[in-house]
Amino acid sequence: MDSTKSKMLGEQILKCVFRYRRLLSETELCAKAPCPMCLSPHLQKVQFFIKQQKPIHFILPAFPAKSPNPLKVLGPMPDMGERVALQFLQSLCDRIHEIYAPGAKVTICSDGRVFNDLVTITDKNVTLYRQGIMQILDEIKANNINIFNLDNVFSEMSFDEMRKILVKRYALSIESIRERVNTEQHYCQLFKGIYNLLFEDYVVFSHNKSHAQIEIECNTRTYQVIQRSNAWATLVAKHFPKSLRLSIHPQPYHSEKIGIHMIKTLDQWGTPWHNAPVFNGKEFVLMKRRDIESMSAILVYHNGRPSHYIWSDAKQFTGLSDRQARDVKKQDFHFNTSFTALNIPKLDAYRQPLGQKPFVFSMVSVKRRALNDHLLNTFISKLGLSPTLIKFHPNYQNLSSYGVIAA
Repeated sequence: MDSTKSKMLGEQILKCVFRYRRLLSETELCAKAPCPMCLSPHLQKVQFFIKQQKPIHFILPAFPAKSPNPLKVLGPMPDMGERVALQFLQSLCDRIHEIYAPGAKVTICSDGRVFNDLVTITDKNVTLYRQGIMQILDEIKANNINIFNLDNVFSEMSFDEMRKILVKRYALSIESIRERVNTEQHYCQLFKGIYNLLFEDYVVFSHNKSHAQIEIECNTRTYQVIQRSNAWATLVAKHFPKSLRLSIHPQPYHSEKIGIHMIKTLDQWGTPWHNAPVFNGKEFVLMKRRDIESMSAILVYHNGRPSHYIWSDAKQFTGLSDRQARDVKKQDFHFNTSFTALNIPKLDAYRQPLGQKPFVFSMVSVKRRALNDHLLNTFISKLGLSPTLIKFHPNYQNLSSYGVIAA
């Protein structure tokens, strides 16, 4: 394949990935249509793989471990948030395969072991989390995704020794990082994002410390997290020098890293390991656990573990919240039946003439209208009235819709 064709194919592949870019700002035209400068840092790497007819290789430092904060997450193990994110990565590889036969592969460079001691996560929970990720990858048959972590680089030594060697060989000084935070906008935003994540967790566990003490400690540890993250990034780049770099953090338009959205979030910094997933009737969204529970969402279990919440009309009179079975297949049948009971009236509502009105739907309204119709039919029958005369009366629909709410 000549250079012109490989460049055109490379741009097509990058634009496929850029559809899911996580950006620091969405205000410029580059957010909707990436310009040549957006593509430039990555195009040569894509062409390298194309010319060799090999899968495009992406590296993604991510999936470290669950936050220890019970107000944010469901527990230490991966849940539906991780599953949806991993399914997205596999589907992205599949979409690239549709336009480029060799397809793509993603190496998740799990950085949990790199800084878990700084964020109050035990090495045991890092190991359990990684095992959970591997199990999900096997269950969803994600053949294009593999895992790389600190354990693959350093062996026959303690985890503390691994971290010390990483910093000694690859880390920048704290002073140089502090200078970049003070002078570079991107670094400043990165610092604030990581600091806020740390502060949220430390406030929960540091009951005997003042806010001022927690702020000082989080400030220090944020610099250390950035230092180790950068060291890990340097090590990863050494092992995968030709690979394209994805990031779970939002990036500038023309960055050498491609910020990536794997699952819908309420802000630019949300990740499955700092949030809990909730199904809103249409898609999974990441939110803080305390916020989801404040909405009286229903917790769903998978294989005996908390998996996700459901906050939708499926819990309104369709039996979703009445599940008692613990067998996985029976649970799946119950969920499918409940959502079928929801989707049938939704389809019926969708078929109604709307005119210029937008389509809205609420199961509460369906239940209310059904109750009103039943009550009106009872009156008509008991009072010996003419159904045809009454149902064609101009006010009949007003009575039938009494108490109905907008979705």
